[in-house]
Amino acid sequence: MSRHFVLVLPPFAPMGPIAQYFWVLQKWLHDFAGQHSTVILPRRYADRFEEISGWEFDEEIGRQNQYVPSHAMPENVDRIFYDEEMIALGRKDAANARFSHYVTHALDPFVAFYDAVLSGLKAKGIQQPVCLSWVNNPSLRIAADRHDCPTIFAELGPLRAPTYQASAYWDPAGVNGATRAASLWREEKAAFSTWLGEQCTADVRSWVRSKMVVPAMQQAVTSDDEHFDAGLALQIETDSNLLAYGNGWTNLGLVEHVDQLPDVASKVIKYHPHGKAIYEGPVWPNGSATSFLSSVSKLYTINSSMGMEAALWGKDVEIFGDSPFLPYFEEEGAAQDSFLAWFFLRYLCPYEVVFDGAYHDWRLSNPSCGEIAERHLAHYARPEAGRWRDARVAQHVAPSDEYIYFGPMHDLIPR
Repeated sequence: MSRHFVLVLPPFAPMGPIAQYFWVLQKWLHDFAGQHSTVILPRRYADRFEEISGWEFDEEIGRQNQYVPSHAMPENVDRIFYDEEMIALGRKDAANARFSHYVTHALDPFVAFYDAVLSGLKAKGIQQPVCLSWVNNPSLRIAADRHDCPTIFAELGPLRAPTYQASAYWDPAGVNGATRAASLWREEKAAFSTWLGEQCTADVRSWVRSKMVVPAMQQAVTSDDEHFDAGLALQIETDSNLLAYGNGWTNLGLVEHVDQLPDVASKVIKYHPHGKAIYEGPVWPNGSATSFLSSVSKLYTINSSMGMEAALWGKDVEIFGDSPFLPYFEEEGAAQDSFLAWFFLRYLCPYEVVFDGAYHDWRLSNPSCGEIAERHLAHYARPEAGRWRDARVAQHVAPSDEYIYFGPMHDLIPR
């Protein structure tokens, strides 16, 4: 019996009652085209299809996010809407606080809602639903466990095209700060280290870069141009990682903290392309993450994905928030290199398969850590693996910033 996949979009968004993850829905419709699936979503997402001028319908945005835009929900996609009263925001409700509470707590009304949805699917004869949640969702996890329903939590990974092989998170426990990364690493450390020793006899970090960095960018980060003691990678203020798993840190707090460090004589700030606030201090003048990393001796961040990117290049890094990458800092020497390889080659998955039903079926069959890494490496080595990235290159999109695009940019340099 084939599995039935259910996309669960969050009922709240950090920026308020908007269809913030509409691009995720677009990618789902593209990747599951021709397959019967179910989507749980706020009604405003369905209304978004009528706004044909939205940036998610732009063909270049589709290429960057690896989908061909859809202008309507296909008939083979069943829609289940959240109760509007349950997700309504009051006039003085803080949208980011409501979102953070939802992604960090199991909430009885939502547990009951997801429980009823899964019961309804089984009543229709769908006996093997698989829920795929974008961002963390403790309420869904509880309801799915009651129904013995596999749940996959997904999010954008730290490596993005066109500089890197695009990656995504794939975790059965959660994403953002609520992941299995630490416990899974402890379980698989010995087996993966043995596998790694059989695959790589050279410098591990360089070997991993050779797999994850596109050939033209293999020397993109060096230590020859370090002009600043500290580089601060700030995050967009509505970043779910920052809001829910920042351990109380804010961009302002990070800037002030680094300013007080006695061993930091010079710093430079790299803003997120969509950040709203400007802080005192030198600003990195362009969007290139790799040139920024080359210019700093140490990177400081709350939990931006750039921290993991910096570690891949061997840069000194300090992460202040919660992150699935934290076990890296608990290891030393060969064990630290082994974790880095495990994280990028086994724990993360290729972005192209994040909504691939066959891939999820295979992962749910419990392959070994070595088998997972080998499948990922084989995927990255395929000539067609970079077709979306190569389309960007063909369109003369410069690799100026290694982030999948989320809409209109604005100028971040102070006047």
